[in-house]
Amino acid sequence: MAYCSLSRLFQSRTQREPNLQNPARIVIRSQAYQDEETWRSAIISCDTTSDDNIISHELVTKVLCASIQSIDKECQGPLRTQRYGESINGYVDLAWCLKNNEHRTHKTRFFVTTSNNPPYDAVLGRRDAEQYGISKPRNKR
Repeated sequence: MAYCSLSRLFQSRTQREPNLQNPARIVIRSQAYQDEETWRSAIISCDTTSDDNIISHELVTKVLCASIQSIDKECQGPLRTQRYGESINGYVDLAWCLKNNEHRTHKTRFFVTTSNNPPYDAVLGRRDAEQYGISKPRNKR
């Protein structure tokens, strides 16, 4: 018989699920004002259970004013995120850097989720988080 406490029933979904790892402040290149290049702040986290990079729809459209590209045969992406089961709306290729290291810019493809107000700004999958030094590589046995 499964055991479930009342307090667990009242926890929000994000409290029940494992937390995203290594949150860090970043700045992302944007074309937000009259096609003038600007940089916008966000928080990036890591999800070591997935290889996909995801970003919130609201951050892409309202803050960065970036165009979302359709997923097609050339760019095959996931249909849903692994952690939250969200639908994917398309993708964006963004330039960003860590707030404490603005001299090293990264270019990364992020899949745009359709959720309103998700519990993240942007999330790097395991492979890119390790490549950019945000997460330590797994020990191979």
